[in-house]
Amino acid sequence: MAMEDLTEEERKRLCRILTLDTLVSVLEYTEDSAPLVATLSIRRKVDVLSMMEVSAAVELLQQLSKEEIDELYDILRKAEEGK
Repeated sequence: MAMEDLTEEERKRLCRILTLDTLVSVLEYTEDSAPLVATLSIRRKVDVLSMMEVSAAVELLQQLSKEEIDELYDILRKAEEGK
């Protein structure tokens, strides 16, 4: 079964049960990861992006809305300030 064949609820459930490492691997090798990424919380998106290969992270970021990117940036900036 392809990722596109899953319902939104099934994608959400899948994202909750996968470990972060497994989720990152799935996203790096899924051609259209947008439906799966859309089910992630903003915090989980940050966690996933921080573990991805740079090229895969760039592809994922290109699938996000400007609002999501701005929110991710704010979280990352605050994390850097906290160091």
